Formats: sequence, C-alpha cells, structure tokens
Amino acid sequence: MAIKNRKKRITARISALLLSAAMLCSLSACSDPVAVTKIKGTPTEAGAAESTLLHSVGDKANLQQVGKSGLIELLFDESTYSVCVADLSHDDSEKLWSALPTQENSGAATATLEIVSGDTLYKLNTQDNSVSFQNAQCSFADDALSVTYILAPDTATAHKEKYDKDDIAFKLVVNYQIKDGSVYVSAKYENLVADSDAKLTKLSLLNFFGAYSEPQQGDYIFVPDGSGALIKTDTRDDSFDSELSFPIYGGDAASGHANSGTANALIPAYGMKQGNNAFVTIIDSGDAIATVSADRVRGGNDFYEAGVSFDITPCTESKGKFYMSSESYDGDIGLCIRFLGGSNADYTGMAAAAREQLIRERILSTRTVEEQEYLPLDLTVIGVSDDTLFSFKRLNLRKEKTFTDFEQALDMLTRMKSKGINSIKLRYKGALSGGTDQSSIMTASLLARLGTRSDLKDLVEYVNAQNMEMYLDVNLLSAARGDSFSSGRTAGSIFGKKAEYNAINKSPLGKDKYAKRLLGMKYVERSIIEILRDTRFSQFTGFCLNDVGSLLYSDYKNGFNRQDSAEMISEQLPSLTANMKLMTDTGNFRFIKNVSFISHLPTSASQSRSAYVSVPFLQLVLHGIVGYSGEPLNFSENAKTSFLRCVEYGASPAYEWTYSDTYADKKNKSDEDSTDTVGVYYENWIASASELYERADAALKDLQAARMTSHSEIMSGVFCTEYDTGAKIYVNYTESDVTVSGITVPAGGFIRIN
Repeated sequence: MAIKNRKKRITARISALLLSAAMLCSLSACSDPVAVTKIKGTPTEAGAAESTLLHSVGDKANLQQVGKSGLIELLFDESTYSVCVADLSHDDSEKLWSALPTQENSGAATATLEIVSGDTLYKLNTQDNSVSFQNAQCSFADDALSVTYILAPDTATAHKEKYDKDDIAFKLVVNYQIKDGSVYVSAKYENLVADSDAKLTKLSLLNFFGAYSEPQQGDYIFVPDGSGALIKTDTRDDSFDSELSFPIYGGDAASGHANSGTANALIPAYGMKQGNNAFVTIIDSGDAIATVSADRVRGGNDFYEAGVSFDITPCTESKGKFYMSSESYDGDIGLCIRFLGGSNADYTGMAAAAREQLIRERILSTRTVEEQEYLPLDLTVIGVSDDTLFSFKRLNLRKEKTFTDFEQALDMLTRMKSKGINSIKLRYKGALSGGTDQSSIMTASLLARLGTRSDLKDLVEYVNAQNMEMYLDVNLLSAARGDSFSSGRTAGSIFGKKAEYNAINKSPLGKDKYAKRLLGMKYVERSIIEILRDTRFSQFTGFCLNDVGSLLYSDYKNGFNRQDSAEMISEQLPSLTANMKLMTDTGNFRFIKNVSFISHLPTSASQSRSAYVSVPFLQLVLHGIVGYSGEPLNFSENAKTSFLRCVEYGASPAYEWTYSDTYADKKNKSDEDSTDTVGVYYENWIASASELYERADAALKDLQAARMTSHSEIMSGVFCTEYDTGAKIYVNYTESDVTVSGITVPAGGFIRIN
C-alpha cells in the first residue's frame, strides 16, 4: 500500500464552479482553495437505464474456468461478464459464490459508478450500461481474468466512435486473480471524454457478491462495527429499515463527514456466512477511501448483501450547497477474498484469515506480545482539564483545573501497588499545554503546574523500579481551535476553509466535545521532530498517540487525499519508536503496526438488538500480536458487566482517574438519591479496581502472548473464549449458575479451565 503516483499529485485546489452554468462565480471572489458549489441541493439524478436480464448468474454448466487454487475455482459467466467462485471443500457438494445473485434483480451489478457532470448525477452499472450495450470484453491469463467495461448512459453514446465534450463515457477494468486459495480483485477507471467536467465520485465493487434471499439457520453477515458485529439473517428484525454503512477508519473530518455512517470501522474487512461456507473480504488497496455497506431483506430490498464502495472524488452537501473536490483518487483499488469451509466457516475463521492477510500486507506486525509476569492495568490519569465551577439550569461556569500532578500520580501508583496491582501502563493525559484540550504539538510543552523536574524524576524512577510504563498522551494531528497550528500549517477542508471538527469527549470530565483544527499533512514529519526534540518527553516510556488511533482526513490545501494521508502517517510513525514505545487510543488498524498497546479498543458494536450482536472480531485478530484494554470501567453504567466483557474479550481492565474529585463527583456524593455510577475520582474506584484486577490477572496473565482461536455463545448469555494454549474461559452474564461439561460457571461470573 505504498503511496501511488506521487509525481502526479497537483495541489488539491477545489475548483470554483456553480453546478448550474448560469450561476458561475468569479474565482477572484472566492476563498483559496475554492469549492465546487451549487446554490440549491445536490445534483439531480439522471433517469436510470432500462432494466435488462443481465443481473443474475448464468447456468453453472455454461461457466468458464479461469483457474483453480487449493479447494476453490474461479469461473467466468460470459453472458453477464461476471464471475463466480466454486468452493470445493465439501466432498458431497460444492458452494457457488456469485458476483450476481441467482435470482433476477434489476439493481444487481458487478460494479456501479456514480458520476457528477454539471448539475446531474449519473448512476451507471456494468450490467445496464455496458454489458447490455455489448460494450464489455475480457481477456485471460494464467489463473487470471481481466474484464473491461465501457459504461455510458444510453445506447447512442455507447456506440459512438468519437465522444463529444458533454458525453458521459467511462472505462472500468476489473481484474481477477486466483492464488493461495484466495481471489484477488482490483479495479481501475478512466474518463474516456477529453476535457470533460464529469467526475467519478463513487465506485461500488462486488456489492452483490454472495447476495441471497433465503437464509439458513445460523447464517449471518459480519460487519466492522466497533469490535465487530453480526447481522443475523436467520432472525427477523422489523426495525431494520435502511442500509448500514461503515466508513473505514471513520469519516473524513476535512470533508464534513467526521461522524457519518452507521458507525466507524477500525478494520478494513467484512464477510458472510451461508450454511457450512463463508468468505471474508479484506480491502487491501484504497482502504482509507472505502466504506463497507450491508443490508437485509426488507421493504425495497430483496437480498441479504454486503459490499464496499470507494470515494473516488470526495463530495458533500452543506447548507444548501454542493461541494466537490477538483482532484480524484487515481491509485489502486483492491480486495482479497478468502474462502472458508466446514468448522472454519464462522467469524473466528474469518478473523484468522483476516489476520493472516493483514500480516502479509504488512498492516499488522509479525511480532508477539512481550511475556510479562502480570497482566497490565491500563490507567489514564488526567493532569489538567476544564471542569464545572457552578451550574444552574443553562448557566454553566467552567475553569481549567489541575486534577493530578506528578506527586499525586506517584502517590496513586504507590497505593495501587500496595493493593496488589503490580503492573500498570500509566497514560498521562492533559499534561501538555492546553490540558485535555491540547494546544498545537508544534509548540506544546509539559505544564509547569504539574510539578518540578524533580517531581517528574521521582515519578519516572518509581515507574521504572516497579517495571511499570508511563506514556505521555499526545494529539499529533489536531489541536484546540483557539490555540492551534499556524495558519500555513493547518489542513484545508473541502469547503475552502481551515479544516476543523468537533472531537467527542467520552470522559465524564470536561466538555462533551472540543473544537479542533487539523494539521496539514506535509507537516506531520515536522511535528514528530518537535516531539523528539523535547528532552523532558524522553523520560516517559513512550507516547500515547491519542487522535492518531481514530482520526484520518484529507488535506485539500496540501494535495493529500485520505489514502495519501494514511500512507504519510504510516511512514512517519516508526521514527517515534527508535528509543521509545508507542500506545494509541481506539486502534485504527492502519496505524497499529508500530504500537505495543492499544488503549480503549472497542468491546462492543454501536448497537445491540436481536438480529444484530457484538462479537470480538478485532480481539480475535489482535490477541497475541499487541496488547489492548477495553473502555474504562468507570465510564460504564454497569462496571460489573463491562468487566466480564474484558475477561471474555481477553482485554486488560482500564480506568481513567483523577487524584482530586470533580464537580460531578462532589455533586453525586452530596445527592443521596443519585444513582450515577460514572465518575473519575480515584478514591471511589481504587478498592473495587484492586478486586477486579486480581481476578482478571489470575485468568489472563499467562495468555497475553497466546492467539485467541475461538469464541462462541454456547447458550443464551454464556460465552466461551478459547486460546491456542488450550485454555478456555467461560463467562456467564445470566443471573443463575450454569453447568457446562460438568463445570459450574457462577452467575455473573467466569471460570477458566485448561
């Protein structure tokens, strides 16, 4: 996934052009860079092509073999110019996975292109806008196939030998290769009309691969929501009323999409299980501009389906205006589809296949977690943050306050050690200029109010003597809007302004969200150099890169699309690991290869209902490669349940504390009727934390380097997690004791067997 076509990059200026020709604005009157705008609404969708009978797979007997690898066979359907994959892993039958459904459907296609030209949006697909016009062709090589589609909106345009400037005509080449028991798919596009203003905004690829309408018992779709989620297609769910979407690595903050989609995805993968077969798709090129989508049979949709689309030319609507980048992504787009059969055909098998592929692609490290005598507890302490001084109705007076200085952090660690918490990864948050609303890392320094150099030295010496670790929490890519990067070093947004977004604060302390400015991508290297120059920083074990784990954006001013940005950050992070360790928050897979620990890795999906359940897909991929914790237990409304989830998911317990009590803690203490269990004052939590840590340490400490090999719900509310050492951990969320294989799992508890 190296940076593509670097020399071709032109500074990404947004062209100033009203999408209605009558409303062109003067370039000199617009801000720099200028945006494509339309005064009212989004482009009007052009009429769809007449439906054809080219949307379903042909007869198996008429399919042509492209190649075979292991127990799978790649086949080509000449009547629809689509592909099928036959899984031959079962002796008595074979499973046929098709790019098009077996039933006719006017919407199914190998690929769909969304194109904006003038004030019109065209949605062209390979079946209606190419194959039906006899404008598709193919070529074969060893175990490989290349299909070229010429897509046009109508017959007249499709059959032209020379295009007019206003015509819409695009070439799409989809390549397939079968090797190592997998099918690799790549796509490249080209605008065939010279000097055209038409822009390909979105490319959807293989969105109907494996689509079906009649599920079997146990069938589901895996989607990358939080820790991972299963859409149970065998379970009725009338509340499911729209397609779900999961932007890989979150939405693009510079395009106004920071919180778009159903939920953010940390891993570029999705999959499907049908009967005794399954597949998992890993997005191995173009992952940073990809969005996974999934849908189920409902009114207006006939299939259970999952697929991926790529934002080729970013665009958005805001306040009645339509904005579109003048630069389009022209790098690689690629998928790897892995096929599973028998006992491996489930989400644990998908996770194992995804892990293997991500290691091959060098997204994940080949290392294993360093063996430690004790399980680490992930402790975030807040140095300086804003807090409420007085609140009455809508009046809320706030002031910045020191909550944990160096001496107090040392006292906290000493008390925790005395209570049997022997291994701690201390993450010092709010220690730099601006506190938890950090200033620009270019100018930020350790806050003097936290203590003297001697105080810091005492804390460091204790941490080192106890074989603990201490990480300085750093926002590398964002800074407080009021104390941000200089104007020249700020990223540009699609709106022709400085790139900004609102960072959601999950902590009970501080504001609900903080307004941030984003760093220009070409200054990432310089920011890292500034971090390494500060000698006081070197006393820490390493850095916790807070925003890097959950924030990725384009930089329109400096010529970086999201894929470029992802590759720039990935290239620069190793320089921070020369003599220090790295931790990150949340854990976007693009940036975890060089980290030794992930703080607050999600342990649930964004929602829960009968046909939509959370699974530890991320944990199945990561366990043994990198250590991780779950969300802070003191952020949970039910810390006991959250603790059980940590044990089930193989995660270190996590807390976020202050040495001094906060306004909310004081208010809850004075209110006898308060039932609020969420807070950050450590005195309220240290006793229970010690008890829970002791239980987690006994169950998980010798499994830190082990691979998680299986996870399943063995009965309602009772789960089993297995490791490659042979260890099994049963977790019982019910209110009654449960007997499993002669072993009693206590109500609201867990048990480990070897």
